[in-house]
Amino acid sequence: MSVSSEVKEKTGVMSERKLPTWSGYLDPIGMVATLPLALFSERFPVVVSGIVIAILGMLWLLRVCRRNGRIVSDYLTLPMFAIVLLFVPLSLWVSPLPQVTLARTTLLLWGLGLFSWIANDTGEDRWKLVTWVRLFIVLGAVTAVIGLLGMRSDTLIPGFLHWLPEALTYRGGVPSNELGGALLVFFAPILGLIFVPKKLQPVPHWSLVMVFVLVAVALVATKSRGGMLGGALSVFVLAGLLGTQRVLIAVLIAGVASVCGVLALWSDPAIRIFLLGGTLQGASLDTFFSGRFSIWEEAALVIGDTPLTGIGLGTFGAIMDASFPVAAGPRQLEDAHQQFLQAGTDFGAAGAVCWGGLWAGILVMLVKLRLRLRGGRLPRYVAGGLLAALSGFLLFNLVDSVSPGWAGQIGFWFLAGLTVRMRRQVMGKTASRGWMAKGLVPVIAGALLAVVLVFAGGGGMSGNKLGVQLHRQLLDPGFAAPDVPDNARANFLWLSGLAKYRAGDEAAGDRLWLQLASKSPRHWRFMQSIRPRDVKLAGAALSAGAENAEAHFWLAASLEESDPERSIALLRSGLVLDPAAGAEWLRLGDAMTKHNGEASLEEAMGAYGNACSNGDPGANGCVRAGRIAEQLGRATEALHYYQQSNWEVGRKRALELDPASAERPAMAYVWGVLALLLAGLAGWLVRVGG
Repeated sequence: MSVSSEVKEKTGVMSERKLPTWSGYLDPIGMVATLPLALFSERFPVVVSGIVIAILGMLWLLRVCRRNGRIVSDYLTLPMFAIVLLFVPLSLWVSPLPQVTLARTTLLLWGLGLFSWIANDTGEDRWKLVTWVRLFIVLGAVTAVIGLLGMRSDTLIPGFLHWLPEALTYRGGVPSNELGGALLVFFAPILGLIFVPKKLQPVPHWSLVMVFVLVAVALVATKSRGGMLGGALSVFVLAGLLGTQRVLIAVLIAGVASVCGVLALWSDPAIRIFLLGGTLQGASLDTFFSGRFSIWEEAALVIGDTPLTGIGLGTFGAIMDASFPVAAGPRQLEDAHQQFLQAGTDFGAAGAVCWGGLWAGILVMLVKLRLRLRGGRLPRYVAGGLLAALSGFLLFNLVDSVSPGWAGQIGFWFLAGLTVRMRRQVMGKTASRGWMAKGLVPVIAGALLAVVLVFAGGGGMSGNKLGVQLHRQLLDPGFAAPDVPDNARANFLWLSGLAKYRAGDEAAGDRLWLQLASKSPRHWRFMQSIRPRDVKLAGAALSAGAENAEAHFWLAASLEESDPERSIALLRSGLVLDPAAGAEWLRLGDAMTKHNGEASLEEAMGAYGNACSNGDPGANGCVRAGRIAEQLGRATEALHYYQQSNWEVGRKRALELDPASAERPAMAYVWGVLALLLAGLAGWLVRVGG
């Protein structure tokens, strides 16, 4: 071995084959040319997606030739190959909506192609790091502009531009929650570059500030609580990585100031409604997470039905509306509101673990890179910004999701590519001989999880196939799934029974769901949403689970018209088991006033009062308790209830009963002044410590 080749081998610098000069332009030309086709592939014939995927494959092979077969990175190679070569084809194979899945697959593969291009662009004749950073900043600005003009919530769009959301996406606009997550990829890195010494800044300082303000405004405009929480975490991490001790203290003080500001505004129902999930449902944990616990449970059921293959990339929303309908109608869900559960529904359990392996590999590389870098070099600031961004983006994806195959993931793949590129440039690392061992961890873990889930359900390979067929049957009435055995898993009984009811076979549906009601309390709420007045099902649930308050409430609702006295008795017995059920207290108060009239006003007021103190669902409990208290001549109690109300009518009545209360100094003023003082202190510390 020559001295030069030995040095290259030790430092990790890869020799390149001499290819024609024009081959160096194929990457940018191919990626740019295929981007619009990948973004809007669902609007084109299927053959267009095939052409895009073929071009991406040829570009990848060209990189393999150029790099003598050594590409990507040891942490990411195997899980990435498993996703592309195994789980994506399986997803296409089982999908009940193949055109949707193909469109999402095309965009996912384009993102992986972008990652591969950036990660392997490390030769002397390639683009420099500063060029890629400039492109990253431009991508952030473009994402923010598209979001502001094309957000599905189109309050920011002038009247003459109302056509724009439809033009930008095929579903009527950019989803605001997903946009909030996509912007997190750019928020912290661009903020970090503002504090880079001017001689190292990749673009003029004023342009960095403008782009950051644009991204920040777009992030706030999304009203995404997950996005704002992720942004706060990324700023904190960035301050710890790049800032002085005083700057870090300033960030902490600013965080406390923000909490004080929220408390100062807490008396405004609009603030409470925003923080509690956009409704007047009250302060329950599930409403704080906007029903995510229910969505996560349904996603877990889908993964349990199809642990080997998933149900198809991009089909989650349609599957939820078909397989888990609610009385209010279609929910228009985009995803599972949790990245790794979403990956499980797309690719199966093993695919979800491999997807998590990609995240873990990127995070490990960024941490190692940041620990290695010292001094005031541009890569140090870039790595710190990317690590902060990944932290905030990860937090967002634990409570929401920028789904695989969605356009918002382009920034994530850009971040991943920059990470691998800088790791090679700074640490001299290429694909080592240990890449197989490192990449095997998530693959083996995913395979073991899939095996456990398959055989825990008792269905093996045939169970996975039956799960796919049952979900497809509910989406496609012309497709007939086989009947399920009596000992089938609970969710198969649910899906098969739902299909029987829709086909008009009441007897078969009753047989399946009566079994289900007696064996699976987690399915009671699904059955109740479809057959809320079915006394037989509710009775079976109560017989099987008399200690479960939900069974009492279900049977009470079923008997509300036919047997009101027993319905009231069941509500009382259920509330003994679950005294924090505010909605059921409200229903009990309504039942008493409707059927018992004046005779039970005292007890009805108590029921409404309990509803008021347990979240005030629908903003009705406090007002109704106050009105009964007034009717009984108890002005002090009425004022107490009205003051607790989330409803403007109740708060207005409280001022009418006690006008002097509006003039009393409120704690809101104290919190507001404290917030301003803390914010001023934070600004002074930043200036002094700058």
